[in-house]
Amino acid sequence: MSEDMLGQVVRKLAQLPTAMLGMLFDLLNKITGPKGTMWLRRLKRFLRGENPFGVPKTFEVTTDGRIGEQLVADIEAQGDHVGDIAKQLIHGKKFVATNGITYKLALIMGDEFKDDDRITSNIRAEAAKHGYVDPPMELALYVREMFSDEDLEQIGLWALIIMHEAVADSDGNLSLLGLDRDVGGRSLSAFNVSPDDEWDRGFGFLFLVPASN
Repeated sequence: MSEDMLGQVVRKLAQLPTAMLGMLFDLLNKITGPKGTMWLRRLKRFLRGENPFGVPKTFEVTTDGRIGEQLVADIEAQGDHVGDIAKQLIHGKKFVATNGITYKLALIMGDEFKDDDRITSNIRAEAAKHGYVDPPMELALYVREMFSDEDLEQIGLWALIIMHEAVADSDGNLSLLGLDRDVGGRSLSAFNVSPDDEWDRGFGFLFLVPASN
Protein backbone atom coordinates (compact mmCIF):
# COMPACT_ATOMS: atom_id res chain seq x y z
CA MET A 1 0.00 0.00 0.00
CA SER A 2 1.40 3.42 -0.98
CA GLU A 3 1.86 6.20 1.60
CA ASP A 4 -0.80 8.28 -0.19
CA MET A 5 -3.32 5.44 -0.05
CA LEU A 6 -2.47 4.77 3.59
CA GLY A 7 -3.05 8.45 4.34
CA GLN A 8 -6.46 8.33 2.67
CA VAL A 9 -7.40 5.28 4.75
CA VAL A 10 -6.36 7.02 7.98
CA ARG A 11 -8.34 10.15 7.07
CA LYS A 12 -11.44 8.09 6.26
CA LEU A 13 -11.14 6.22 9.56
CA ALA A 14 -10.86 9.50 11.47
CA GLN A 15 -14.18 10.63 9.95
CA LEU A 16 -16.13 7.54 11.03
CA PRO A 17 -18.57 7.71 13.95
CA THR A 18 -17.41 5.79 17.02
CA ALA A 19 -20.09 3.10 16.60
CA MET A 20 -19.14 2.47 12.99
CA LEU A 21 -15.47 2.39 13.89
CA GLY A 22 -16.25 -0.28 16.48
CA MET A 23 -18.04 -2.39 13.86
CA LEU A 24 -15.07 -2.00 11.50
CA PHE A 25 -12.65 -3.24 14.15
CA ASP A 26 -15.00 -6.13 14.87
CA LEU A 27 -14.89 -7.06 11.16
CA LEU A 28 -11.09 -6.77 11.10
CA ASN A 29 -10.87 -9.06 14.14
CA LYS A 30 -13.06 -11.61 12.40
CA ILE A 31 -11.08 -11.50 9.14
CA THR A 32 -7.75 -11.87 10.94
CA GLY A 33 -9.06 -14.44 13.43
CA PRO A 34 -9.12 -18.25 13.30
CA LYS A 35 -12.18 -18.23 10.98
CA GLY A 36 -10.74 -15.48 8.77
CA THR A 37 -11.15 -17.45 5.52
CA MET A 38 -14.87 -17.85 6.13
CA TRP A 39 -15.44 -14.20 7.07
CA LEU A 40 -13.40 -12.89 4.12
CA ARG A 41 -15.53 -15.01 1.77
CA ARG A 42 -18.67 -13.57 3.34
CA LEU A 43 -17.37 -10.01 3.00
CA LYS A 44 -16.51 -10.49 -0.69
CA ARG A 45 -19.97 -11.89 -1.43
CA PHE A 46 -21.61 -9.02 0.48
CA LEU A 47 -19.60 -6.43 -1.50
CA ARG A 48 -20.76 -8.09 -4.74
CA GLY A 49 -24.36 -7.64 -3.61
CA GLU A 50 -24.83 -11.37 -2.99
CA ASN A 51 -26.17 -13.21 0.05
CA PRO A 52 -23.07 -13.61 2.26
CA PHE A 53 -24.46 -16.74 3.92
CA GLY A 54 -25.19 -20.23 2.63
CA VAL A 55 -23.35 -22.25 -0.01
CA PRO A 56 -23.58 -20.97 -3.63
CA LYS A 57 -24.50 -23.29 -6.49
CA THR A 58 -21.02 -22.65 -7.91
CA PHE A 59 -17.96 -21.13 -6.27
CA GLU A 60 -14.19 -21.08 -6.60
CA VAL A 61 -11.44 -22.40 -4.35
CA THR A 62 -7.77 -21.44 -4.72
CA THR A 63 -5.16 -23.68 -3.11
CA ASP A 64 -2.18 -22.23 -1.27
CA GLY A 65 0.30 -25.09 -0.99
CA ARG A 66 -0.56 -26.29 2.51
CA ILE A 67 -0.02 -30.00 3.02
CA GLY A 68 -2.68 -32.16 4.66
CA GLU A 69 -1.22 -31.94 8.16
CA GLN A 70 -1.16 -28.13 8.06
CA LEU A 71 -4.70 -27.90 6.71
CA VAL A 72 -5.92 -30.21 9.48
CA ALA A 73 -4.11 -28.11 12.10
CA ASP A 74 -5.64 -24.90 10.72
CA ILE A 75 -9.15 -26.36 10.67
CA GLU A 76 -8.82 -27.58 14.25
CA ALA A 77 -7.40 -24.17 15.28
CA GLN A 78 -10.66 -22.54 14.13
CA GLY A 79 -12.62 -24.86 16.41
CA ASP A 80 -13.75 -27.47 13.89
CA HIS A 81 -13.19 -31.22 14.25
CA VAL A 82 -11.46 -33.59 11.81
CA GLY A 83 -12.46 -37.22 12.29
CA ASP A 84 -9.93 -40.01 12.75
CA ILE A 85 -10.86 -41.80 9.51
CA ALA A 86 -10.78 -38.48 7.66
CA LYS A 87 -7.24 -37.93 8.95
CA GLN A 88 -6.27 -41.38 7.66
CA LEU A 89 -7.35 -40.39 4.15
CA ILE A 90 -5.71 -36.97 4.34
CA HIS A 91 -2.40 -38.46 5.52
CA GLY A 92 -2.50 -41.18 2.85
CA LYS A 93 -0.81 -41.40 -0.53
CA LYS A 94 -3.92 -40.31 -2.45
CA PHE A 95 -3.81 -36.83 -0.92
CA VAL A 96 -1.97 -34.35 -3.16
CA ALA A 97 -1.37 -30.73 -2.18
CA THR A 98 -1.27 -28.04 -4.86
CA ASN A 99 -0.40 -24.36 -4.79
CA GLY A 100 -2.04 -21.43 -6.55
CA ILE A 101 -4.56 -23.45 -8.55
CA THR A 102 -8.12 -22.13 -8.74
CA TYR A 103 -10.87 -24.74 -8.97
CA LYS A 104 -14.55 -24.14 -9.66
CA LEU A 105 -16.98 -26.36 -7.76
CA ALA A 106 -20.65 -27.02 -8.47
CA LEU A 107 -23.26 -28.11 -5.94
CA ILE A 108 -25.88 -30.79 -6.62
CA MET A 109 -28.55 -30.90 -3.92
CA GLY A 110 -29.85 -34.19 -2.57
CA ASP A 111 -33.46 -33.08 -2.89
CA GLU A 112 -33.03 -32.95 -6.67
CA PHE A 113 -33.48 -36.75 -6.60
CA LYS A 114 -36.34 -38.96 -5.47
CA ASP A 115 -35.48 -40.84 -2.28
CA ASP A 116 -34.99 -44.22 -3.96
CA ASP A 117 -32.93 -42.65 -6.77
CA ARG A 118 -30.51 -40.77 -4.51
CA ILE A 119 -27.67 -43.28 -4.84
CA THR A 120 -24.02 -42.63 -5.58
CA SER A 121 -24.07 -43.93 -9.13
CA ASN A 122 -27.09 -41.79 -10.07
CA ILE A 123 -25.57 -38.69 -8.51
CA ARG A 124 -22.34 -39.18 -10.45
CA ALA A 125 -24.34 -39.82 -13.63
CA GLU A 126 -26.24 -36.57 -13.13
CA ALA A 127 -22.95 -34.72 -12.62
CA ALA A 128 -21.58 -36.24 -15.83
CA LYS A 129 -24.57 -34.85 -17.77
CA HIS A 130 -23.38 -31.37 -16.82
CA GLY A 131 -19.77 -32.15 -17.66
CA TYR A 132 -18.71 -32.21 -14.00
CA VAL A 133 -15.84 -34.44 -12.86
CA ASP A 134 -14.30 -35.65 -9.58
CA PRO A 135 -12.61 -32.84 -7.59
CA PRO A 136 -9.24 -33.28 -5.86
CA MET A 137 -9.48 -34.58 -2.30
CA GLU A 138 -7.59 -31.60 -0.88
CA LEU A 139 -10.51 -29.28 -1.67
CA ALA A 140 -12.55 -30.87 1.12
CA LEU A 141 -10.34 -29.13 3.69
CA TYR A 142 -10.53 -25.75 1.97
CA VAL A 143 -14.32 -26.06 1.74
CA ARG A 144 -14.50 -26.86 5.49
CA GLU A 145 -12.54 -23.65 6.14
CA MET A 146 -14.81 -21.62 3.87
CA PHE A 147 -18.23 -22.67 5.14
CA SER A 148 -19.69 -22.91 8.61
CA ASP A 149 -22.46 -25.21 9.82
CA GLU A 150 -24.72 -22.15 9.68
CA ASP A 151 -24.01 -21.88 5.95
CA LEU A 152 -25.11 -25.49 5.47
CA GLU A 153 -28.21 -24.91 7.60
CA GLN A 154 -29.07 -21.83 5.52
CA ILE A 155 -29.66 -24.07 2.48
CA GLY A 156 -31.14 -27.00 4.40
CA LEU A 157 -28.14 -29.36 4.45
CA TRP A 158 -26.85 -31.64 7.18
CA ALA A 159 -23.76 -32.63 5.21
CA LEU A 160 -21.83 -31.56 2.13
CA ILE A 161 -19.90 -34.32 0.38
CA ILE A 162 -16.86 -33.63 -1.81
CA MET A 163 -17.21 -36.18 -4.61
CA HIS A 164 -13.50 -36.95 -5.12
CA GLU A 165 -12.32 -40.40 -6.11
CA ALA A 166 -13.30 -42.71 -3.25
CA VAL A 167 -10.31 -43.70 -1.10
CA ALA A 168 -9.89 -46.85 1.02
CA ASP A 169 -9.32 -46.44 4.75
CA SER A 170 -7.24 -48.81 6.90
CA ASP A 171 -10.13 -51.32 7.00
CA GLY A 172 -10.50 -51.29 3.23
CA ASN A 173 -13.74 -49.29 3.26
CA LEU A 174 -14.09 -46.76 0.44
CA SER A 175 -14.82 -43.29 1.77
CA LEU A 176 -15.42 -39.69 0.72
CA LEU A 177 -14.64 -36.57 2.75
CA GLY A 178 -17.44 -34.19 3.66
CA LEU A 179 -18.62 -31.42 5.95
CA ASP A 180 -20.92 -32.67 8.68
CA ARG A 181 -23.08 -30.65 11.07
CA ASP A 182 -24.79 -33.70 12.59
CA VAL A 183 -23.73 -35.36 15.90
CA GLY A 184 -21.95 -32.35 17.35
CA GLY A 185 -21.37 -30.63 14.03
CA ARG A 186 -18.47 -28.49 12.80
CA SER A 187 -16.76 -31.61 11.47
CA LEU A 188 -14.82 -32.85 8.48
CA SER A 189 -15.74 -36.52 8.33
CA ALA A 190 -15.23 -39.62 6.20
CA PHE A 191 -18.39 -41.15 4.73
CA ASN A 192 -18.44 -44.78 3.57
CA VAL A 193 -19.56 -45.04 -0.02
CA SER A 194 -20.54 -47.58 -2.67
CA PRO A 195 -22.31 -47.19 -6.06
CA ASP A 196 -25.70 -48.25 -4.69
CA ASP A 197 -25.55 -46.39 -1.36
CA GLU A 198 -28.65 -44.29 -0.76
CA TRP A 199 -27.94 -40.81 0.59
CA ASP A 200 -30.16 -38.69 2.80
CA ARG A 201 -32.21 -35.84 1.30
CA GLY A 202 -30.31 -33.36 3.49
CA PHE A 203 -26.99 -34.03 1.77
CA GLY A 204 -25.33 -31.95 -0.95
CA PHE A 205 -22.62 -33.08 -3.38
CA LEU A 206 -19.74 -31.03 -4.77
CA PHE A 207 -18.19 -31.73 -8.16
CA LEU A 208 -15.44 -30.05 -10.17
CA VAL A 209 -16.35 -27.89 -13.15
CA PRO A 210 -13.57 -28.36 -15.74
CA ALA A 211 -11.90 -25.19 -16.96
CA SER A 212 -13.36 -25.69 -20.44
CA ASN A 213 -16.95 -25.53 -19.13
